[in-house]
Amino acid sequence: MIRVTVDSRAASPRVNASSSDFRNSSDVRKDTWYWVPYTLTTRLPLNARTRRRDYEGALVRHHEGFGCVHPWPELGDLSLKEEMEALVAGGMTRLSAATLEAVVLDGTARKRKVSLFEHCLPVKSHATLLDVSRKAVEAAVEQGFEAVKVKGSFDRLKELAELLESSPVPVRVDFNESLCAETFVEWCDGLSERAWAQVEFIEDPCPYEAIIWERLRTATGWALAVDRASAEATSGFDIVVVKPAVDAWDRMEPMIEDDGVRFLVTSYMDHPLGQLHAAFQAERLTQQYPDWALSHGLCTHLLFESCPLSDQLGSGPFLQYPDGAGLGLSEALESLEWRTWNP
Repeated sequence: MIRVTVDSRAASPRVNASSSDFRNSSDVRKDTWYWVPYTLTTRLPLNARTRRRDYEGALVRHHEGFGCVHPWPELGDLSLKEEMEALVAGGMTRLSAATLEAVVLDGTARKRKVSLFEHCLPVKSHATLLDVSRKAVEAAVEQGFEAVKVKGSFDRLKELAELLESSPVPVRVDFNESLCAETFVEWCDGLSERAWAQVEFIEDPCPYEAIIWERLRTATGWALAVDRASAEATSGFDIVVVKPAVDAWDRMEPMIEDDGVRFLVTSYMDHPLGQLHAAFQAERLTQQYPDWALSHGLCTHLLFESCPLSDQLGSGPFLQYPDGAGLGLSEALESLEWRTWNP
């Protein structure tokens, strides 16, 4: 098992490949898949409710293509074994289907000896912080970040208020649907004018209901971003969070194009290879809809202890794209001890 401890131009080439094309041209279930399990170790616990720091996933390989499967059961994914089985069966879950898309995209580019990042314009990201403190924000600012994102919860409301009061840059707060609407409004009402103004947007303040979210926008005056319910959300939000690791990004395009919804692309807090796939989709969408794109959330490798792969991505707000065909990292990926997947 490899241990991944992650620390902290012109239009890109279009590689037309999809998992549906792949299914039409080859029986996925009869093909051989290879995998290498890994563990990501966070620098700090991801939130106040857990001391867990190790998170398991797997790099996968099929023909010329590479990808990663990094499930979050807390967010509705299956176990790693179950997600791998779903991938080999043809992408039967949202995570495995998106992984299959990424593998096909990467493999098509590698077969053509084309980098997906050739001539790409860099896209800016916010800093995702585990430590809700002014010191952590100042460290991010020193690295060049112009906005930060923090995880919120009921237990952290006081800390968040203090952070907003002192933060020198805009703050994005993700509550992961952990509050009730009444608590959220009460917290907003208790903030100072300065603290209120430092909020750039609030992500998933409470479980999504269009009517309730409309009322929250009016009551707080803040922009709301939808992530966990983006597949069914219809109104009550200003921003959509796109996660290529689980989202069908082409489904998001009508929402952006027709409804004028702003967006940002984020990684799934997964392997550097998954970050690079998210970065490719972020660059593509940003070029297509530059007026609606916010700075993204791609630099999540800084949440984890470092390793040679993550070190290639840099430490500032612009993810550094590695050399090589497809998503890159060719030498490192080829050097791994790949095993045949046998459930």
